[in-house]
Amino acid sequence: MSTASDSSQTSSTPQTLNLGTILSKGLDSISSFSFEDNNDEEGRPFSITADLIATGRTCVIGSSGSGKSYTVGVICEELCKSKVPFVIVDLEGEYSGLKEKYEAIWVGDDEESDLKWSKKVDLKLLAKYAPDCPPVILDVSEAYRPKEKVNEFLIAVYREISKRRTPYLVILEEADRFCPQTGGERLQIVDEIARRGRKRGLGLMLCTQRPSLIDKNILSQCSNQLIGKLVIKNDLRSVDQFFSGYDPSDELTSLKPGEFFALGGLVSEPEKIKMRARETHHGGKTPKLNFTIMHSSVGKILESIENGIPPTSQFQSGASAEVETSLEDREKPVELIMPQRSSQASRPIQQKYEIERAAEVETIAKEEDKELEESGQLTREDIVEPLTMEDKFDWIVEDRKTGSGILGLSPMIEPESVPRLVKLEKSYKLFGQKENVTQVGLAFRPLVEVGVRMRRGHLKKKFETKYFFVDGVSGKLVVPTDRLGFRSGIEHLIGLQEAQVGVLKSLHPDRDMTIIEVASVIRRPEDETRRLVKGLETKRLVRSTRVGRYNMYRTLIDIPRIELGSEPLLKLNELNVSDGFKLAKLKLKEEQVREVVKGLWEGADVESFRQIYYPVYLAELLLNDRKRYVWIDGRTGKEIEM
Repeated sequence: MSTASDSSQTSSTPQTLNLGTILSKGLDSISSFSFEDNNDEEGRPFSITADLIATGRTCVIGSSGSGKSYTVGVICEELCKSKVPFVIVDLEGEYSGLKEKYEAIWVGDDEESDLKWSKKVDLKLLAKYAPDCPPVILDVSEAYRPKEKVNEFLIAVYREISKRRTPYLVILEEADRFCPQTGGERLQIVDEIARRGRKRGLGLMLCTQRPSLIDKNILSQCSNQLIGKLVIKNDLRSVDQFFSGYDPSDELTSLKPGEFFALGGLVSEPEKIKMRARETHHGGKTPKLNFTIMHSSVGKILESIENGIPPTSQFQSGASAEVETSLEDREKPVELIMPQRSSQASRPIQQKYEIERAAEVETIAKEEDKELEESGQLTREDIVEPLTMEDKFDWIVEDRKTGSGILGLSPMIEPESVPRLVKLEKSYKLFGQKENVTQVGLAFRPLVEVGVRMRRGHLKKKFETKYFFVDGVSGKLVVPTDRLGFRSGIEHLIGLQEAQVGVLKSLHPDRDMTIIEVASVIRRPEDETRRLVKGLETKRLVRSTRVGRYNMYRTLIDIPRIELGSEPLLKLNELNVSDGFKLAKLKLKEEQVREVVKGLWEGADVESFRQIYYPVYLAELLLNDRKRYVWIDGRTGKEIEM
């Protein structure tokens, strides 16, 4: 009787996964200039319940060198300890080390694999056993047609779990390859698991270096988030949704390897954590450099190459038979650092991964960034380095020595005057050391004067041309005050069609509407209206709610109120700055603005689209180790908010 009672009590105890150490807590600590890191090895542990991961939706995100795959390995170790059944889709052969300490089924092409692809693995049968057997490592790094194999297994697992209604976790490494946002071959079963798997007990963990490449509908369903270092602008923007309106770019780009932000359902408030050391070998670990002896056998190597003789053991690892003889008759050996790979059999059971080996990680990241650049997938402007003066000019594209043919307004403030115009802060409110202005840069920001031709008047209607100004980089409205100023404008409408803008105008932010109601307002057929609304929902500009048999919709953005002026901006000069200046490229296109204008004002169209350049200064301020940046209007000397 006591045994049964003890067993029942044990089974009801929540299983926990001990992943690492908490460094700081709360959103306030995320936005601070520095963290009060807890470097004590006996610091506060970061633990979560196994149920959150086993049947939940989790994303583990981090760029190359952030420790993402290493972190997934730590999670897998904890899942093994808690006897949680799972499959990990391994694209790089990184997780076979789990077998050093835990039971697992390794499906791959290695000699030590439990099941080999070369012997035609029955994936459907394996899926039937999966909920009752140790974790499955689906190593497709050397497999023929890996996506087909992954697809077959996941479909079979989905069917099996649907019948049995038992917890099972699917971990997808390089998830952007299986559920891409655009292009590429996607696996529909991943969409199905993300949307309907939870009710069946099927959990999903998406792991990726490039969150911007994952289908946003799937990524947004991940209620648990572990987010590490990111360096690419699109990726930084794609995780904004998890940070409650706060821009985390500066913090994410400065994270150390192995440091992550835990968000969402994992914690009651955001936490910065440091992952613990792995207990098993990490297959993705970069080979370390060890000391070995390289003897001067260059002549023999060159001779062999000329004669077409393949390399043998006499040229490998300095293991020539001649090494056994005396070295007195030959040149003194030279000590070099050369990489050596240890075999699987010689690997120790426990290896402590040096997760803070910053120099190595930085080298790897730079090499991969270079490969991305050379492949044409990214440009250098997409890579986010630690914040510098030049980074703040992220909209700058070229330096110009003259302003030939470029219309704009010349600066009325000299660069030497800028330090006197900046309000300097002190280390303490009433006393202490003041900030120093360390750099001042001049740039010309592109503005656009948009002339709108429309029908105006109550009694005697006539055509008139009205004007408004918009920032050519962001799409925000330019506010005509005593300084250059911006407010929310058409930035959310850029890229939409005229009809989509009309739909947004018809929807309310505080009241739900049916498709029939929207169609009657915009005077379009219901089928077309439904297509337009769905497109806006995909762009996250509209939300839907199911009420009974109907879907109800409301807008998620405010339609801007644009004050139209009767006169264009006059007295523009041809820029001519002898000392040179930075010139930004106009990002807005006339056709994009035309669609917005036609959607905002019935019967209106763009009559003129004139590009203007406005001078702004950027001042870098330094106090101790803290930097901040201030924008100054180049004509009035007033501080401006970009």
